[in-house]
Amino acid sequence: MDQQAVDEVNRKLAILAAKHGFAATARKAPRSQSHLVFDAFRWREQGIWNYCTSYPESELASMGSIAIANRFVEEARAELA
Repeated sequence: MDQQAVDEVNRKLAILAAKHGFAATARKAPRSQSHLVFDAFRWREQGIWNYCTSYPESELASMGSIAIANRFVEEARAELA
């Protein structure tokens, strides 16, 4: 996945996550060419809560970046609630 595609996922994540009161980003996994790492952050009770997971690029290709972004935001929302 090229950087332009990762940037597009990040734009979608920013919009979706903001609706739920947290921030979310995606980046290429440092030691893997075939995974993207997704992170979500929220300030809560004088600290930062974080939720992180990764998805294979093949899953993004088959499901689409919007579907994966939606799935991650829903998972993160449940974890950060």
